[in-house]
Amino acid sequence: MIIRHTRPRVILQKRGLSYSVPKLFQIPLLPTRKQKPGGVEGDVNSASFVPSKNNFKGSLHWDLERIISMTLVPLIVLPFITVGTIHTITDTLLGAMLVGHCHIGFQSCIIDYVSKRVYGRIHNYFMYLLTVGTLLSGVGIYKIEVEDGGISTVVKQFWHD
Repeated sequence: MIIRHTRPRVILQKRGLSYSVPKLFQIPLLPTRKQKPGGVEGDVNSASFVPSKNNFKGSLHWDLERIISMTLVPLIVLPFITVGTIHTITDTLLGAMLVGHCHIGFQSCIIDYVSKRVYGRIHNYFMYLLTVGTLLSGVGIYKIEVEDGGISTVVKQFWHD
């Protein structure tokens, strides 16, 4: 005796071709540059553009990001495990690493979401604003280090007050 497993036949509906194009991410109220289809410049026979080699924007930049991130872990934990205040150099290093880490993170966001190819000069304005904000943050961290005893002291005062 042969037992066969029978499945109910499901009639698959074929979906017609969809002519709608998904709208890419676009920041409202920012003017964009006209783009060629697919973002490709030139035609089939034109030579491709080879960017100049820049190690700082490539591998060295990636290494710097990782070094700053790994340095922040013990610097953030150190004030919590010490009884008194930490050394001034350590506290200054913590402030500098925090500012550098934030600058690199926001720079990556600007490069990813406000690309120069799409937004043109607005990308440069955002990068200038980021640089100005980083410099002002550095001045603020310096004032905290000199006048208030450092970042770790200010954070400990928040916990005690």
